[in-house]
Formats: sequence, C-alpha cells, structure tokens
Amino acid sequence: MTKEYYLYVGAKKIKLIEQIYKVYWQEKEHEKYLEQMDKKNHLLFFHHWIMTGF
Repeated sequence: MTKEYYLYVGAKKIKLIEQIYKVYWQEKEHEKYLEQMDKKNHLLFFHHWIMTGF
C-alpha cells in the first residue's frame, strides 16, 4: 500500500504526489526558520508594518 499525501486548502482536502508534498513542507519549514532568525535578531516583518499603518 502506497502512502497518500494531502494538504488542506481552506476546507478542501487536496491530494498530492509525494514530491510536491515534500517541497511544500520544505518551503514552510524554511520560512519558519527565517522568521525565527528575524525574531532572534530583533527584525520586524513587513506584514507588521502594513497592519500597524506604518
């Protein structure tokens, strides 16, 4: 039995091939890492500027 991979987009469950699934999560983890580095170095995120009106 082969493993099935899914992502949820809104309320929809989307079936993916393994390669696409892994690339998606690799990018998500990289983004999370960059945000952690920004916090560690006391940098602001661009979306914070938009939300606060600067």
